[in-house]
Amino acid sequence: MGVAEILERIRASAEEERQRIISDAKRRAEEMIENTKTSLEKHKNQVLAREERRGEEEKARIIRSARLEARRIRWAAEEELTQQIFEEAERRLNIVREKGFAGIPYNQILANLIKEAAMSIAYIETHPQSSPEDTIKIEVLLSEQDADFIDDDILSEISEEIAKETGVKTQITVAPERIKSLGGVVVRREDGKVEVNNTYEKRLERLMPLLRERVAKILWT
Repeated sequence: MGVAEILERIRASAEEERQRIISDAKRRAEEMIENTKTSLEKHKNQVLAREERRGEEEKARIIRSARLEARRIRWAAEEELTQQIFEEAERRLNIVREKGFAGIPYNQILANLIKEAAMSIAYIETHPQSSPEDTIKIEVLLSEQDADFIDDDILSEISEEIAKETGVKTQITVAPERIKSLGGVVVRREDGKVEVNNTYEKRLERLMPLLRERVAKILWT
């Protein structure tokens, strides 16, 4: 084999190796580019998903905040109107003390409250599981403003009406102690076993659910 032939074979082998290296480099480069594209696409999707989640979370937070604020405003409006109703009731109560209501004098209004509460106590005595006594002693507690409106004649009349309607005898007296109240009465057995709170505050408290419902209708419908 001559020198020229040897050189040609070396050149051919070198060219073949060069082509192989170039081809291999291109393949690796293409793989790297493809992997980079895949990685970038995956990262992009992750970023988009993360930002989308953040957007949804922020949207939900804003909605929750808006709902809370709406409830707060609604509650404040209802409370304000309810308070105005209480203040107006207190103002009118002073007028009712002086002039009565719907043609009914104030002492009769108090008498009706006393009878209503005393009747509740009397009905307990007529319950089969109760032990009726000959006469139930009942005390009426009044506020300082209302104490002068009730006398023994009114209480005797109430006792007679209760006896006719329930068959239970009662002896009703005004207790010496006074209650702190806008008005109305607290009626109890003398032994303290049963007590009925018929003050205006307690009656308004019992009416509160209905009052709030009506206030809500006035404000929001």
